[in-house]
Amino acid sequence: MDKQQQLPAERPLKIILMTHVEGDEVEPKGSPRCGDLTYQTGGLPEKGALPKFATYEIDVAGTELLHETLQAYTDSLGKTPKLFIEPVGSFWQTEGDTQYGGMLFRKYNFLELGCELGLQTHNIYYSGEGFCWNYSAPTPKGIWRRIVDMHVFAERVKHNGKKVNGGLTITGGHKNASPPMDPRKAEWFIDHCAHLLGYRISYEDYDGHFQSKPETIDLNCACPYAYEADYGDGVRMLKIDFNGMITADSPGNTPRSELPDEALKRLDRTVTVQQSDNDPSHLYYFATTFHSNVFWIDHHMVKSGTPLHMEGAGFKRFMDGVQARMEAGVKIEFITPKRLLEDFQTIRN
Repeated sequence: MDKQQQLPAERPLKIILMTHVEGDEVEPKGSPRCGDLTYQTGGLPEKGALPKFATYEIDVAGTELLHETLQAYTDSLGKTPKLFIEPVGSFWQTEGDTQYGGMLFRKYNFLELGCELGLQTHNIYYSGEGFCWNYSAPTPKGIWRRIVDMHVFAERVKHNGKKVNGGLTITGGHKNASPPMDPRKAEWFIDHCAHLLGYRISYEDYDGHFQSKPETIDLNCACPYAYEADYGDGVRMLKIDFNGMITADSPGNTPRSELPDEALKRLDRTVTVQQSDNDPSHLYYFATTFHSNVFWIDHHMVKSGTPLHMEGAGFKRFMDGVQARMEAGVKIEFITPKRLLEDFQTIRN
């Protein structure tokens, strides 16, 4: 067997672990709750009690807990996972506020730890009133407004004088614009808006990526290797496909969530395809996401006697499965989106 045939089996599979930081509830335009500070000041619920509403404190505590939990795992290089943290606009706005914010780095310097931050653009825009965010229209204007508003607040956040937003990765939220917009049209506008602001990576559910998707890939599942959407007008975006969150209470077989066993089977299929692929230009990876608030709540409810049954349970079963596969000889490397882009560019150049 020549060197080129041996190469695929020697390359580690890249794994990217993202947390969506969900932020405050979205309000309809003109809502009397605009200006409400429940999210900013709500704190944590009592021991074992379900929270009554979303809070900034839960989002931060959940992000910290995810980081802490990941320290029990290492990849084939002996390195712990670097978390990709992707908040929505209301979290970015709160974190950057001089009165209510500044908590994200209270325990850990995520930047020094090698973590990365990005932008999660749900279908909301800043209302211009306090901390209130409204639903945006599923139109080109609506897409532009929400992406710009979130970007502006993310760019304001700094830690030790350094900008926190990595400025490269965005979840476009096509599903919140289509229907009524055609999903391919929504992707076109999202990528063009994001690219103009400096973003170069689109981290999205697999059914939100269409442009330049390899013809040999099944559109009903995440692409197992990185590819670049090239619109032919100077706009290029690296596409990171994933299959929603991993959670033990997933209904299964959806593009929005995976049961941990489904995710592990997808990982196994990716490894199998990678090892049989002799094309050195294919950069194989596995991407997924969790939610800081749901992860924290799942662990918090254990104090009331409720066993882990949501993303906390899904996370553990998945990560233990990854560790077991490494012990069996599968080569794994935990990376961030920026690193995937760098590796992709190196291979292509």
